[in-house]
Amino acid sequence: QRFGATHRLLLLAKNNADKAVSGATLAQRLKMMELLARSDDGKDGSSAIADADACATLCGVTAHPLFVDKACALQTLCGDDARIFMLVGFDTWMRITDPKYYPSG
Repeated sequence: QRFGATHRLLLLAKNNADKAVSGATLAQRLKMMELLARSDDGKDGSSAIADADACATLCGVTAHPLFVDKACALQTLCGDDARIFMLVGFDTWMRITDPKYYPSG
């Protein structure tokens, strides 16, 4: 909402660039995301979002391991005018900016 967003997307990656999925299964992770999205939108009986004009939280799954590919796919899906923001942790930011994941040039 602070950035003028009308929707939020919790995006689950089936594949990561440099590590295997461990811990919770993909199905369990998707269920946790769904519960968070419902809670965030006030659909669990809470009053987290009571305003009909507030952001909607959506869940999605991607096979793209690189964030640059995720961003391109989201831009194509949402349209050229959409503003795409990604919130990531520090360790993920370090991987995003690591040149080893990108072709030279």
